[in-house]
Amino acid sequence: VLLSLLHEFAANTVGEVRALFGMLTTAAAAPYLAMVEKWVYRGVVDDPHGEFMVEESPSIARKRLRETYNDAYWESHYTVRKDCVPVFLDSVSDKILSAGKYLNVVRQCGRNVECPTAVRLHYAAASPRHGYVEAIDGAHTFAAQCVLRLMMDEANLKGRLRSVHRYFLLQQGDFFVHFLDLADSELRKHVDEIAAGRLETLLELALRSTLAEMDPYKDDLRVVLKQEDLVTQLSCILAVESEAARSGSNASMASLAHAVHHQRDRSDFRLSGLEAFAFDYEVQWPLSLVISRKALTKYQLLFRHLFYIRYVERQLNSCWLAAKSVKRLSMSARTQAAIGWLAPAFALRQQMLSFVQHLWDYTCIEVVEQNRAQLETALSQVTTVDQVLALHNDFLDRCLKDCMLTTPELLKIIHKLLTTCIMFTNYLHKFLRGKDLSELASVISGKPKKARKKAAEAVTSDHAGLVQSSDMEAMLSTISRNFVKYVLALLGELRKVSVDEFERCMSSMLARLDYNNYYSKQEAAQQEAAAAATQHAMHQSTASLTSLSSLSLG
Repeated sequence: VLLSLLHEFAANTVGEVRALFGMLTTAAAAPYLAMVEKWVYRGVVDDPHGEFMVEESPSIARKRLRETYNDAYWESHYTVRKDCVPVFLDSVSDKILSAGKYLNVVRQCGRNVECPTAVRLHYAAASPRHGYVEAIDGAHTFAAQCVLRLMMDEANLKGRLRSVHRYFLLQQGDFFVHFLDLADSELRKHVDEIAAGRLETLLELALRSTLAEMDPYKDDLRVVLKQEDLVTQLSCILAVESEAARSGSNASMASLAHAVHHQRDRSDFRLSGLEAFAFDYEVQWPLSLVISRKALTKYQLLFRHLFYIRYVERQLNSCWLAAKSVKRLSMSARTQAAIGWLAPAFALRQQMLSFVQHLWDYTCIEVVEQNRAQLETALSQVTTVDQVLALHNDFLDRCLKDCMLTTPELLKIIHKLLTTCIMFTNYLHKFLRGKDLSELASVISGKPKKARKKAAEAVTSDHAGLVQSSDMEAMLSTISRNFVKYVLALLGELRKVSVDEFERCMSSMLARLDYNNYYSKQEAAQQEAAAAATQHAMHQSTASLTSLSSLSLG
């Protein structure tokens, strides 16, 4: 405050009075500018009396970047105290803060840096640019280049991000397929029954047996089993973030854990390993600034969504294998009649598979891959770490939003659709026993027709009785109606979002799912049938009332 007052007097007076106040301001500003020098040239806060413009918050430590669900370290560990900024430094206060923060990152990596353009800062009321502004600009440019070179070249940020994307965004296809082949039986268990050590072993085996072996950072990949499903986790995160936005504070891991625990207490379903499975990743300083715990949590949300879609597609394809096995068998007319529900079942499987593949193509090609390519291009043109952080956060937020993970209504409908698909595949596998049929088909392949027919009857006769008693056709009809109902609900929400929020991606998803107005025509037909049924009921009611009136009059 004193420096600001002296500066105002020096700037608004003339003659000897101006010279006097200029001399007083120069002398009074010397200790303060010395603190500015230590900060912008070395990244050190030397403020024994609490007078400097930059304030350090020791409670926000860098180790929390890997532990807590917030990325407040970069924005909150060092902040500017507006009441301690002299008015003549106000225009460069942001550059002073940034320059010191950049050098502080380098210093915490054990490096000693010296600014080649370092000069003594001195107050100059007549020409401030020659007194300190040019020196601060030079220090800021050097510090920005220094920390950016550290991250991009020495820490290889781009390579790290490619590694994270390879696993969390399922871009390493052979690794994912091999790992799921190895861990499928383990992941089908209840989450409390899964041995985490065994999953780690299977992960290591999959990494060493595929092209992921070429990744120099593969050893930083970890397996984690969540205690909540994707919908619950996202609901809790959105609730915590909205509460933090209202209160003006940062979301914490403690508040997130409390919200998850509260949601889990309200639900009584048993979580399977497939619903709880996720990856984690070890990142060291300074890359933990970019790939923080909050960023990794967002990657985990994307991974769990993509993983479940891919798993559902895998299960539907396994039903296709069972269908091919059945087609290769030669059965009697009695057996074929008993399993006549197979044709509509396979048609429903194809309908579900089409939906899942459209969802996967939209999510991976139109959203994730396009945004990832834009991120990589933009990272080649950045000049500061702040730009890197902003680009990376925008990339994750766009992916989450365009993948429909930040809209609870859309996410719940998609989850219901995928659950319906899994329920269908489970029923189909239960009654088909696809493994036995596949083995049978491989054994009798090439044998004469009579031998194939006799062997097929031995296996399929018990299937026929089981299916008849279980009323498979009614069950398939229920699943089909539910599937179409959820698809129509999803299309309705997509239309609403695409119109209300002008979302281009949602319009693309809508066009994919409702190609040639396939579902829209079904919806129109259902509405017409419902209207006709209502009208028919009204006519019947009117006729009944007329009949009763005639009887009473008679």
